[in-house]
Amino acid sequence: MNPGDWIRRKGSHIIPFHHGIYIGSNHVVHASGDTLRVEVAPFDLWAKGREVFLVKSAPIHKEFQIVQRAMSMVGKKFSMSGLNCEHLASYAFNGEGISTSIKTGITIVILSIAGILLLVKE
Repeated sequence: MNPGDWIRRKGSHIIPFHHGIYIGSNHVVHASGDTLRVEVAPFDLWAKGREVFLVKSAPIHKEFQIVQRAMSMVGKKFSMSGLNCEHLASYAFNGEGISTSIKTGITIVILSIAGILLLVKE
């Protein structure tokens, strides 16, 4: 693992994955569900003994910029819809905070509601 790498580990039964940015020196910046803030955590504490996956390797000469963006978010409030762990990692990695998990979840909810409405209508 190298500074600036976007990583994720298995999450809980509610959240399938937890994302973070590896910043070097065995530390990760992540949006903590425990403190409800973006924080720096030791890698082992963040990983919680679970398998860690590389989402994207930091491009050469972009490592510092990615780490700097991640560090600029430390202390900010966590929000499932506005600043979750995937938003943070996406923002640090490419400058745009996007959470495909949230988009997928919203799509599933909308489709479920539409399906229920069709059943009720019949």
